[in-house]
Amino acid sequence: MNTKRISIATFLGAVLALSGCSSDNVRSTLWVSNINETAALASDVYNNGRDGTPGTADDFVIEDNVPVSIVADENPGTFVVRGGAYSVVTIESYTVAFDSDEEIDGFTATLGWNVEVGTVFNGSLTIVPAGLKTRAPLTALQNGGEFRTNAHITFHGKESNSGNKVTFETSLPVNFANWVDPN
Repeated sequence: MNTKRISIATFLGAVLALSGCSSDNVRSTLWVSNINETAALASDVYNNGRDGTPGTADDFVIEDNVPVSIVADENPGTFVVRGGAYSVVTIESYTVAFDSDEEIDGFTATLGWNVEVGTVFNGSLTIVPAGLKTRAPLTALQNGGEFRTNAHITFHGKESNSGNKVTFETSLPVNFANWVDPN
């Protein structure tokens, strides 16, 4: 009888001890602590080049990149040792969707950032690819006007060792216009 009780107690103890180690239990929380230094993005849809004259050979459009800081924290109730198992999340890609009446196309891009729990990762994201500015509705702004929108950014990654999916989001106000070009 004692052997049966000891076996049951051992089994229950093992189940309770391992319950926090299941493969579907994400052990970290990632969040954006800063994007574009907390400022809205002023996206210039067209640059008149060195000569300052529209429609000449030196005109161009540029993609808009912004700095971003990502924090990785340990989830409450978990124990993650920095440098140990489950301590790194690899951010594999991100998706940008624009919330506007103008139906500005969104996109997905790949990353490859490793963010360790207990650290802040600093990187740079493309928010508006140059090719996006060469299509409607943004080409209409070359002659004037402005679109105000929000870029909703969703990061997609996975936790080391377990492979569990991790997603987190942020947003950034974006103002599209043919801004005055610097001389």
